[in-house]
Amino acid sequence: MIKRFFLLFSLLNLKLFLLHYLCDIKLFEFRFYNLQLILYLFSLLIYLFLFFLFNLKTFWLLNNIKT
Repeated sequence: MIKRFFLLFSLLNLKLFLLHYLCDIKLFEFRFYNLQLILYLFSLLIYLFLFFLFNLKTFWLLNNIKT
């Protein structure tokens, strides 16, 4: 659930970032563009952290089952 939320949040920010970057929309200010980039990178970082944490926990559980 949490991973899905962060994935959707990062994808939403990526879409907004690409929309602004590719279409060069003048409605957004330069500050908003920087904010979207920072939010996207931050959400991606959190998502990757949770993903690796989940994989590490799964790996640890599998190793404990074998021994």
